[in-house]
Amino acid sequence: MPLKTVQKTYLYILFTVVCIGILSTSVYYLLGGFKELIIVTAKNNIYSIAGKDFKGRISNDTIGLYFNEMRNLVETGKMKGDLCLVNYQEEELKDKEVHQFIGVLLGEGTTEIPAGLIVKEIECETSFKAALVMHPLVRPNSEKVQAQLYEFAQEKGYDLDNYSLEIFYEDNSMIVEMFGIEPNKN
Repeated sequence: MPLKTVQKTYLYILFTVVCIGILSTSVYYLLGGFKELIIVTAKNNIYSIAGKDFKGRISNDTIGLYFNEMRNLVETGKMKGDLCLVNYQEEELKDKEVHQFIGVLLGEGTTEIPAGLIVKEIECETSFKAALVMHPLVRPNSEKVQAQLYEFAQEKGYDLDNYSLEIFYEDNSMIVEMFGIEPNKN
């Protein structure tokens, strides 16, 4: 019995949907979308970051300019280190506002710091790091990662400070780090 035109159309649509699903799942897998978020505890961290401070609306072009300026310093070798971003979660920030310090996480050894950059130090006895080794297209956003870090820290008996550090590497991987505060030391 031959198929009717309507049945053929439904069969073609079903076949197309299945093919698109297989293709999408394959691409997602190849980009690392099924890789697990790796969370670890780190001790005695001391970081030096040279960069620029930004506080204002997230839609402001200055964020992109600062980010590209810092990335250019790393890529051209003018500064040795890794591109990074410190996100502050401050209560006084209004809706759609951010406070970020965009800079270069200085590596070991000395590097010349260009004029106009501020150097910030971060010291922490205990921190919690999440390694994101998947492609940026399939990577969970910072808020989801920070929520998982907060949950992990709570399980270990720590509260978290009101800022996080994101370190970006050349291979598209990144580390999100939040800094612990022991509840009995508040």
